[in-house]
Amino acid sequence: MISLLDLFILSSFLNCLVICISFEQQTPFTAADEAHRPSIPGGSTFEYCSESHPENDIFTIERIKWEPNPPIISREQKLLIFGIFSQRIPSNATGIGEIHIPEWQDPYSPAANYTGTEPFCGWPNYVYQSDEERGLHKVCDGAVGRNDSAPEAGPAILVAEDILFWPLPEGKYWFKLDMLMPENDAGGRGGRIFCLEGSVDLYY
Repeated sequence: MISLLDLFILSSFLNCLVICISFEQQTPFTAADEAHRPSIPGGSTFEYCSESHPENDIFTIERIKWEPNPPIISREQKLLIFGIFSQRIPSNATGIGEIHIPEWQDPYSPAANYTGTEPFCGWPNYVYQSDEERGLHKVCDGAVGRNDSAPEAGPAILVAEDILFWPLPEGKYWFKLDMLMPENDAGGRGGRIFCLEGSVDLYY
């Protein structure tokens, strides 16, 4: 089984089961696209997706902390995304993750040209929020496949931690994670929670 931490740290993100799998070749973003996107504080390799408009995202990312950076194969990884939700996130929101590796690498690797879809609260290991009554508490617990509640409007910390355990070839990987609200009543696409993409050099 493939977790979205593994998906997103090759990417980077996680200890969750992927429920929808397909394979497709896509063209990674170009240097020209990269130059026009705002940076994300924290020193990670993550950037906003080329097709996204972060000023309109439901989750405003303030910074990303990734340890170790870059990730090391067979070592524990930890990713923290700090930000603010502008509205409540329902349990049927989804995340779509993709991984692509250069053609010279093993095309049959489980991380090669991979796309998976997962419910929002099945994606991070934990989402933490705080209020006066409960203090800092979990609102999603993807580590056990359970939604304690839905994330509410306000500050939050998205936490992903796992071990990147696949026997992967060393080299550069391109990844993407697109988090979306459910379709509206008319069947149209919901708003974007956030979208990240980037590349990373993996090594032992």
